[in-house]
Amino acid sequence: MNLLFPFFLIGIAAIAVPILLHFRRQPPQKAVPFSSLMFLEQTPVPPRTRRKLEDWLLLLLRCLALLLLALMFARPFFRTRGDMVATTGTTWCLLVDTSASMNRPGAKEEVKARLGEALAAVREQDHVMLVTFDREPRELLGFDAWQSLPEGGRKAELQRLLDGAKPGWQSTDLGRALRYAAGRFQGQAGEGSRKQRIVLVSDLQEGSALEALHADSWPDKVTVTPLLVKAPWKDNFTLSTASVAVEEEAAAVPGKGAAPTGGEGAIRVRVTSGREAANEKFTLKWAGGGESIEASAPPAGTRILRAPGRPEAAAAADGVLHLSGDALDFDNHLYVAKARTRELRIVCVGDRLSRTDTASPLFYLVRAFQPTTGLKPVILEKTYQELGRTDLPGTAVVFAFGEGTEASAALLKDWVQTGGALVYVAQDGDKGGLLRSLTGEAGLGFKEAASGEALLQDLAFDHITLRAFAEAGVRDFSKVRFWKHRQLALGEPAGKGQVLARFDDRTPAWMEWTVGSGRMLYVGASWTGAESQFAVSSKFVPWLYGLLDWASGGTAMGTVYTVGDSIPAAAGNWQGTVSVTGPDGKTALWDAAKEPSFTGTSLPGIYRFGTGEAAQSLAVNLAAAEGRLAALPMERLSELGVALEPSLSGRVSADAAAALVRREDALEEQRQKIWKAVLLAALVVLLMETWLAGRREGKARTPEVQPA
Repeated sequence: MNLLFPFFLIGIAAIAVPILLHFRRQPPQKAVPFSSLMFLEQTPVPPRTRRKLEDWLLLLLRCLALLLLALMFARPFFRTRGDMVATTGTTWCLLVDTSASMNRPGAKEEVKARLGEALAAVREQDHVMLVTFDREPRELLGFDAWQSLPEGGRKAELQRLLDGAKPGWQSTDLGRALRYAAGRFQGQAGEGSRKQRIVLVSDLQEGSALEALHADSWPDKVTVTPLLVKAPWKDNFTLSTASVAVEEEAAAVPGKGAAPTGGEGAIRVRVTSGREAANEKFTLKWAGGGESIEASAPPAGTRILRAPGRPEAAAAADGVLHLSGDALDFDNHLYVAKARTRELRIVCVGDRLSRTDTASPLFYLVRAFQPTTGLKPVILEKTYQELGRTDLPGTAVVFAFGEGTEASAALLKDWVQTGGALVYVAQDGDKGGLLRSLTGEAGLGFKEAASGEALLQDLAFDHITLRAFAEAGVRDFSKVRFWKHRQLALGEPAGKGQVLARFDDRTPAWMEWTVGSGRMLYVGASWTGAESQFAVSSKFVPWLYGLLDWASGGTAMGTVYTVGDSIPAAAGNWQGTVSVTGPDGKTALWDAAKEPSFTGTSLPGIYRFGTGEAAQSLAVNLAAAEGRLAALPMERLSELGVALEPSLSGRVSADAAAALVRREDALEEQRQKIWKAVLLAALVVLLMETWLAGRREGKARTPEVQPA
């Protein structure tokens, strides 16, 4: 038997107390004279040296109770795994970063040096797994494959695989890679008796995604040793596309005039400066000639500006915009496919809609939906009485404000069921009739919420309507307040829709239903100033364009694709077998009928789908986060629960071995929970002692009556 807290055994010394009390026998302190006792001889009290113990059983029970209590606090357990540190070796996971940021000058040499350190620490009797990662982890060598290799050739095979691991051009999801590596340790042979270590070879750049580490607690046994790849990172500018969602806030506030878009065909770009940059000036110029512009951005700052103009002939073709003026050029190219402007028809249905009245929700829509390079929204407004069947064909999305009539409800339901998309914005006084008609759920209904301020919570950032806010820095909706909203009752059983956001009274704020082959979105509060401040917040325009993406299956805005993204067939209405030519000039055949998305976007550049004049171009660019090259503070990983072990030298130090033993002992004791049985035994002994002591005391007080 082993003890988790052996110092509590000091409490065993307390058994001396009942022993001393049993030895101590005091004569009566008060004498009461009694006439009949004068003829009896007094018995002298025996001296201390001649005293004997009485009530052995009672003494034994008291000592046993104290012994059991001390043992309970010491937390006993049986060690079933033996010595776990000395001889069984280590289980390693070599986690190597192959993301786009590793293409910097000097990074490859640094990776080779760091991997040499890691290989020097690996022994033949260890278990090893090799994983490379960018936005996805890729296992090059598993534990079983390592064990199947002949001893003496294992490290050579590991070195060969490492030599072939070259950096690509995808973004970095460090959290996902760490979570994958930690999960692969589970269930391995000798898991509890081996030290489990992840050796992370990476530049640990700030742009790494860490969201996956929030999902669950970090395993107790797994430690991470970061081997930092040092490469140049200062004086860097990152060039990326600035969509309508990132217009300057001053220009995006409805009521202040339409947000400038730079005119027909204008391209807005974002330039981000690195932290601690010494140079603030940069130049933008198109490849193949054209205008150039000079601008500046402060350290760790962002500048959104209009790209320089191109000659008329070049503007109708694919292009590459170059940035110059910084020390690193791997993220200085922005690929732009030739413009394919799509006209998007939007129908707004409701009573008292106005383009000039700030009390009307249409006022904000016409100012938010401005033409972009690839999208030209066309907004039409209709009353419920005016709405006819000829108004809906070719419509991308319908915004319905209020209840409407039975005829219009039937018309809208037929249109949605055949593939349409409708956004229903509940108004003050609505009874839910249109909502019940569209969804077919008779239990739906809502009432006006009590007056008071409401906020949004539980937002589904993985949904296409909220994907623009998925990053940690832009997902805060706490400044968007609602003065009035409707409380939706789902009825019994609960509705079949998906709740995308809730008000803080737990009623749905945004909710989606699938209706036939179409879809419908419920909005529980309007964006007008009388009901909320949503329309004047920076979240409104990105949310509306997310609705367009939702309505068109993700293809409305001409989605900005980054390396590694899948391109859906719906993006170009491709069908059957399509010829795809990548930036490297290689051509592949893609069967859009069998594979709904093209997944071969491994390089940044222009991808051409089809041949001849009918070919369509799509631009795939580097993820903007890859340009944030400053090293991530180690404290950030510790805050997320990752157990860091800075030193790689030595197998297991004495302190580390002792710490590992203590951790394993604590887990073993927690599983066995012997202390509960010991506590139960102590209570039983105390009950027996109490009963026996009471019985003995009762006999002592009752005089024995002699028969006459």
